Amino acid sequence: MGLDSWPDPEGVNGVSHDAVRKFRDRRRSDPEPSNAYINDIKTKPCFRLKDGRLRGCSWFDKDKGVVYLLAVAYREASSRDDAYEDFLALERSGRLFPTREDEEELMVWRAGRWLRQLRDKVGPDLRAKAEGQPGTPFSRDIGHCDCVLVADTYEGGWLYQLRIERHEHAEPLGDRQAAEIAAAVLGNVDVLEESGMWYGRGVPWDCRAFAALRLN
Repeated sequence: MGLDSWPDPEGVNGVSHDAVRKFRDRRRSDPEPSNAYINDIKTKPCFRLKDGRLRGCSWFDKDKGVVYLLAVAYREASSRDDAYEDFLALERSGRLFPTREDEEELMVWRAGRWLRQLRDKVGPDLRAKAEGQPGTPFSRDIGHCDCVLVADTYEGGWLYQLRIERHEHAEPLGDRQAAEIAAAVLGNVDVLEESGMWYGRGVPWDCRAFAALRLN
């Protein structure tokens, strides 16, 4: 669908198709419009998307908190409105609703959105605060864990020390997860490595620590 590895936090803005724009604009505020229910689709509650000759079919997966645009068709001029027959045919063939692969891609997309927020918003804000008061720890809750950052001047640049603390009852971070969080929060640095120490102290088993250097 033309998405990059850092999806836009506001939605699928990497897709410029008219149908996707209409879908995003309308379903964002009303995922299940009461006047658009498709009675003939029985597997799951689906809703019409109609704009000019555009016809679409959407489904709100409440468990995952996502609205899917399942199918799109255009009604030919002067022809009967048979797009919904096409949608019913897709339902009968088992091809209308998301597959397991689609659900896995959704998880990847959401992880990318979260990392982009860390990279573009949380990280710069946390670094600015730490650089404004060198030697003072600043903490930010990023969901499931806290990031605690200290910055010190170092040969005209900055030395960062980052500690990632998991929340109580949260699963411990894996190596890749911890590294991705550290890279997103610390941004473009010249050196980044994991450390068993944080600001002169050892870190407990359920915390991860990283040291980074940015040279001017």
